[in-house]
Amino acid sequence: MIDLAVTELSARLLRQQTRDFIVAYCQHDPEANQINAVVNYILANLEQPLDIEHLCKMAFMGRTKFFSEFKNHLGCSPIVFQQQERLKKAARLLEKGMQITEASFIVGFQNTSHFSKAFRAFFGQSPTLYKQQKSNIYRLN
Repeated sequence: MIDLAVTELSARLLRQQTRDFIVAYCQHDPEANQINAVVNYILANLEQPLDIEHLCKMAFMGRTKFFSEFKNHLGCSPIVFQQQERLKKAARLLEKGMQITEASFIVGFQNTSHFSKAFRAFFGQSPTLYKQQKSNIYRLN
């Protein structure tokens, strides 16, 4: 059972590292392929709601093919990808001392309650606790 858990953890870490590499590559060379262009567009416009039809046109793909290719490259749908990237950016803003409400609005959340629920689901703790822990770490250093 422990071997299975270690294997699953290893697979998740590799998937995340691969995804981080793909995202970095997309930012470095957004014109390399259609998915790179879409990922770069999403990252540049995190605060905007996604227009899936516009993304499909950018990728020169039909809706089904686009979702399939995007998930194949990044392991999730464009909407999930955008939300995860928004939450990561919000976490960086909180680490810099920004207020939770302000950070949530900057990254495109319309509702702070929804932001808090999504943050807790992604990071495993509330934005308040996350901010407190990060500020305590910076004070110790």
